[in-house]
Amino acid sequence: MSNFFETPDRTRNSKRALSSPDNELINDLKRPNYFPANMESPITPSPGETTLTLSEDAIQKISDTLVATFRTHIESIVENVVSSVMSKFNSKLEALEQANTLLITENSDLKANISRLESKLDDQEQYSRRNLVRVSGTVHQHMSVTDLRHC
Repeated sequence: MSNFFETPDRTRNSKRALSSPDNELINDLKRPNYFPANMESPITPSPGETTLTLSEDAIQKISDTLVATFRTHIESIVENVVSSVMSKFNSKLEALEQANTLLITENSDLKANISRLESKLDDQEQYSRRNLVRVSGTVHQHMSVTDLRHC
């Protein structure tokens, strides 16, 4: 894995490869037998310490066991987090459903109230028009209240 860097004083076709020590380490690890099974520790044990030599199969079994253990722990952690989040979502959803039900009930009550008030207003307008009769084709004389008392 190498990156190319174009320098300003070079032509477009001339590129140089940039690499880092990490890239070299990765390439070294990809080489076969980088860690042979009989590899000895560069650190020599001090007197009284014991050395432990593990075969590649033993290391692989230990690795598989650790992976399985970590996978189990991670799965249980994820399951706990998901169940906690889902319970919070469910409780919030229930609260919103209750609020929605209350709003639907209130909305229908208000619509019924509006219909009742419109009907009542129509009735009142109808009765108020009963006393207002306009006669056309007659001569209108302006009469005052005192004139009406003498009639």
